[in-house]
Amino acid sequence: MAKRRYLRTVLPLALLGLVPLSSQAQTQGRISVEYRNAALTQVVQDFSSFSGRTIIVSPEAGNPSVTMLVKDVEWERGLDALLATRSLVARPDSSGILRIEKERRVVVEYENARLSKILKDFSRFSGRPTLLEPNVGDPEISAALRNVDWQRALYRILDQCGFVAQPDTAGALHV
Repeated sequence: MAKRRYLRTVLPLALLGLVPLSSQAQTQGRISVEYRNAALTQVVQDFSSFSGRTIIVSPEAGNPSVTMLVKDVEWERGLDALLATRSLVARPDSSGILRIEKERRVVVEYENARLSKILKDFSRFSGRPTLLEPNVGDPEISAALRNVDWQRALYRILDQCGFVAQPDTAGALHV
């Protein structure tokens, strides 16, 4: 009986494009949602409300419809997965706002390259300072990525080393 009431409650939300996958409270920072032909602006508004972050859609991104299931993932990974289906990406700007933009794809191949060289290459391409913190070291990295947004490529390379990039208030990325 309770399931029927729950399904009746969910149906109007499904028509709007957002369907909660559980009636239980979601784990802090993790999200489970399903979108069916939802406008990107609605998706962004939902993720902004959930995360407490300001997220805006740049005019170049448009307002495409989104259909996708996101189940029990960190909200940032869920948003990134949704955006990737539309060749979009969320980039932090210097004020901490996430800006939804079109992807800028790259092909990168590195074999035993120093992290400092890789960061310089990404900095030149992106136009954003990307800085290697002194206590991180300068490991050699091998990576090959094709047709991937530059930011996703950088994050994958850093992830394989156990590093992350954090933007500062001026928009520079610190590793």
